[in-house]
Amino acid sequence: MSSLSLPSYLRASLVALVATLAWARSADAVNHVRIDTISNVAPGTTNLTIGVYVTNDIPLAAVVFPFEIRTCNAGAYIAGPTFNHGLNPAGRMYNSPLGPADPNGAWPAASIFASVFAQDSLPNSAGGCVRPHEPTRSWVSSFHHAAPDFVSPDAVFLATISTGDPRIGELVTMASGSDAAGEPSYHLVVNVGTTHGLFVIDTTCTTPANVLQYVDIDANGYHPTFEVGTVGVGVAVGSCSPAGCSCPCHGEPANCGSEKLGVLDVVTTIDVAFRAVPAVQGPACPYTNTDVDCSGDTDIVDVVKSVNVEFRNADRETEYCHPCSL
Repeated sequence: MSSLSLPSYLRASLVALVATLAWARSADAVNHVRIDTISNVAPGTTNLTIGVYVTNDIPLAAVVFPFEIRTCNAGAYIAGPTFNHGLNPAGRMYNSPLGPADPNGAWPAASIFASVFAQDSLPNSAGGCVRPHEPTRSWVSSFHHAAPDFVSPDAVFLATISTGDPRIGELVTMASGSDAAGEPSYHLVVNVGTTHGLFVIDTTCTTPANVLQYVDIDANGYHPTFEVGTVGVGVAVGSCSPAGCSCPCHGEPANCGSEKLGVLDVVTTIDVAFRAVPAVQGPACPYTNTDVDCSGDTDIVDVVKSVNVEFRNADRETEYCHPCSL
């Protein structure tokens, strides 16, 4: 998906330059990035196209787009076996100096750096990013290609930098404007899992300073406002933690309502993780009772966490997720 028109060492330098430009300009409502929200996607859908819509009131010489994909309700998420195409330029972005070379020679191909992250993200306090919007999570490894593991969360990163030279008459910037309905500047193409529920595409950051950003030809940085995209798999889009959420048995699969985790709770978690015992989910809870990390599955991590709480005096408030607060 990458169009690489510069040597790698220059490309990395340009990405670093964009990421560390001046932060004087504040977010402006007319500089905006919006991700598609889509309801009632059939479970198991392949090649679902999610639009990334761009509005810019200044001509753009570069953009930085770091996005995180994560489950937010009942474990619904993207599926393998591959992350099909990442972020694909389309619409205005494709037909500008921030996309491929113009067939008529009006501009050369932009230098595009794209990456997929599959390692776990970190909370803000641990991520170390300098960012104006305080995204929920941050990603420590900025410039490493990796196949996603399809365990929430995963992330995609894209920086595109015009390489046009005005001295020889080439165009340098994408004109100001707003993507029309149905004509986004980027497509995110994913396969969808079979679990009903919601997942989101949010903004994020990668250390030390790669946040959602526009850059003009004078190297001024602008931070567009952002609209999270939500995908409903087999359901209409709603809140990640709907009103009326109640999980009295979460983390207590065998001793529901008890303040103390029992040995039977650990045994039940092991049975679900390794012995094909069906997980139980409360009628008003977005996660099953044994999914104590709210990953969408009961696995070895949930077993270790339950053992930590029962036998190692770990604090359940910090060891377990809070399904009605996500």
